[in-house]
Amino acid sequence: MSRKKMIPSWTFITVFLFICVCLLQSSIHAADASAADNIPELRKRQEEASPPAESPEQQPQPTNSNNNDVQPTQSNTAPQASNTGSALLPSDNGSAAGNASDNVAALPTSASFGNTIFPGMASFLTPKPSRSVSPVYRIDSRQNVTFVWEFKDLRVQPVNLTLAAVGPNSVAYTISVMQGAATSAVWNLGSIPDSQPDLMNAFYQIQLYDQRGLSAFHSPGWLSPQTGLTIGFYTLQPYGDTTATEGPGCPYCFNDNAVALGSAFGVACLTSAIVIYNLIF
Repeated sequence: MSRKKMIPSWTFITVFLFICVCLLQSSIHAADASAADNIPELRKRQEEASPPAESPEQQPQPTNSNNNDVQPTQSNTAPQASNTGSALLPSDNGSAAGNASDNVAALPTSASFGNTIFPGMASFLTPKPSRSVSPVYRIDSRQNVTFVWEFKDLRVQPVNLTLAAVGPNSVAYTISVMQGAATSAVWNLGSIPDSQPDLMNAFYQIQLYDQRGLSAFHSPGWLSPQTGLTIGFYTLQPYGDTTATEGPGCPYCFNDNAVALGSAFGVACLTSAIVIYNLIF
């Protein structure tokens, strides 16, 4: 009598555990997809549940009590400060620096000062520098970037000003070379020469300096090079609505779990074939 071949029990246990792991992975992918779909709805509920901020008009205003009782008057016997003190008078250095900042064109183009005078500075007003988020602009030949700045503690008028942008790999773009009293410039992105590389999706350092160059020493009253502004550029990408649904279901949910489901189904078929083969033969 032929003896039937028996399959070891550890084979069934191993196959069963492998199938369970595959099904568990499929369930995890399905849960992640479901959680991603519910994020917009949860945010909407949080916005609806948060109470609106109370406007100043709705806040209770203090009421003035009409008290007709006569209050006793008290003479002020404290000594009064006189306005003749020298501490209340502005210093000559401060007034001279303020007048120089208001009228740069009236300043001399060369002078020498002591160490009690601060070096001149240029502060950008547009775009506004930020430590957290840099201003960004779209790379387009029709796009213009406007720069506006102001001077502080300036006592020597620059002969000329150079505004430049330095990008990755130290590639420099000369935006404008202007008169020393200028306080604004416009960068037309379509006017970049063909000999220079195209703008990239990156951040660029804006540099403003006078005729002495970017490495000029910080001299009293003279303009110090300004390199504290950084701007970014980006390009438009074709829009694709990945949240669109067709019918009552989500067409992308099954695609995310197709790999896990296919692996589990393939292992199950292979295991069934091996078991049937051992039972028959």
